[in-house]
Amino acid sequence: MTPNQAKSSAEYFYSRAAAEDPRESIRCSYLAAVKGAGIVLAVHPRIAKTRPLTRDVWTLLGRLSAEWEEDIVYFRQLATLRRDIEMGLSVAVSAEMANEVFRRVGRFLDRIDATNEDIQAA
Repeated sequence: MTPNQAKSSAEYFYSRAAAEDPRESIRCSYLAAVKGAGIVLAVHPRIAKTRPLTRDVWTLLGRLSAEWEEDIVYFRQLATLRRDIEMGLSVAVSAEMANEVFRRVGRFLDRIDATNEDIQAA
């Protein structure tokens, strides 16, 4: 996936995360974060040009830089909730929680955009 494809996909899921259903909002927010991490990986030559042993986006992102560690921890915890939602399990999700996840993903995507601007300027 190219950086532009990953960015388009992240934007698509982030726009879908504005859903009224908190479960759908969290699911789409998480997928936007995954695609956002894919943007960073797609522009990094060590990852983009090789086939890594793992395909876990959070593991690969952690290998690039410690600057993403807080986000990695947060999104790894969210992965289980997203999985449970997609499996149709009964999980309690409030509108406040969905809004917080949405805001957190927005900040994450903003950081990715800023990082990519720095890379392209170099």
